[in-house]
Amino acid sequence: MPRPLVEFYYKNDELGDPLLTDDQALVLGLASEADLAELRARALEVNRLLRERFAACGLELVDFKIEFGRLANGEIVLADEISPDTCRLWDKATHQKLDKDRFRQDLGGVEDAYQEVWRRIKGACCVKTFDVEVRVWLKPSVFDPQGHAVEQALHTLGFDGAQNVRIGKYMHLTVTGETEAEARKSVEQMCERVLSNPVMETYAYELKETVV
Repeated sequence: MPRPLVEFYYKNDELGDPLLTDDQALVLGLASEADLAELRARALEVNRLLRERFAACGLELVDFKIEFGRLANGEIVLADEISPDTCRLWDKATHQKLDKDRFRQDLGGVEDAYQEVWRRIKGACCVKTFDVEVRVWLKPSVFDPQGHAVEQALHTLGFDGAQNVRIGKYMHLTVTGETEAEARKSVEQMCERVLSNPVMETYAYELKETVV
């Protein structure tokens, strides 16, 4: 299809979850025009994210359903699962069905298909843990009174070779990410936004994957 197609259905088991047009939803007072626009935008964003995630696992997302509801305060929330029960998933190379259609069409191998989807997702999207050591110190152009005091004390004790003493901070933390690049990006954002003052300080870090 040239673009994703969004369809609305009225969630009602007795009526068989009938197809619902925008006008019907408006006339029945089920949603406003703003609500419909929000639902459509959210559905398209979920579609984009899922297509990217499944594609990385060698899976083609053919279609899917998601259910929305309202909280007591009127807020619209997504309230559904993402699984081969609610998505049509095909192998990108062979177009083999790996979803509930194997049950609906009596193709057999339902459990094996679901396990294959889980195996691919787990293998391609596993989260890794990294140990991170961060060091922060004042930029060379900024006077460091603590470093200067320590340098003078060292000279007083006869350590005349000690020069350019800078006092800094050391931090250790763990971060998670699907890739090392993602973890590094997260650490750099932490350093630039929280762990250091970019106007006065500079930083360096070491990152190492934790082996369990």
